[in-house]
Amino acid sequence: MSGRYMISYDLPPGRFNLRAAAIVPREGHVLIHRSTVDPFWTLPGGRVEWGESTCATVEREIEEELGVTATVGGLAAVVENFFTYAGQRCHELAYYFTVHLPDEFPFQTDGSICHRCRDGSAELEFKWIPITAQALDVHAFVPAILRDRLPALSDVVEHLVFHEEVEGPTG
Repeated sequence: MSGRYMISYDLPPGRFNLRAAAIVPREGHVLIHRSTVDPFWTLPGGRVEWGESTCATVEREIEEELGVTATVGGLAAVVENFFTYAGQRCHELAYYFTVHLPDEFPFQTDGSICHRCRDGSAELEFKWIPITAQALDVHAFVPAILRDRLPALSDVVEHLVFHEEVEGPTG
């Protein structure tokens, strides 16, 4: 089999997505990103490819989108998220890993965009925000279930199930 195959498929009731994402803390801040056409922000990451581990997905996504090699740490949370995006019902299973970026990756605490890139047809932008529930809320961070938990995640893996009432992420 050649080519890349994302584990994301449509069924009559909606779409299933397998996602892996990075929790990148630095000096009391966390790195978030969004597509410039979306009103919400999320943690950097993307869909898992066939035959790829979720940890390897995070490494690949960071390399593709940020242009740096990440050090992927432990699994922090697994979130089963049910939401609607672009009018389509979605069921997403997402693995969240703690990640360290090299010191040369731009770090700005003023809330400005620190990095931009293109991912397929999407234009992505990244920025650092304080890792507080209030800052996450101001940025319409999704999945919302992580807004209160993200600042306090520990080395104990959490399994969370959330039914989002607003438009949410895919990919």
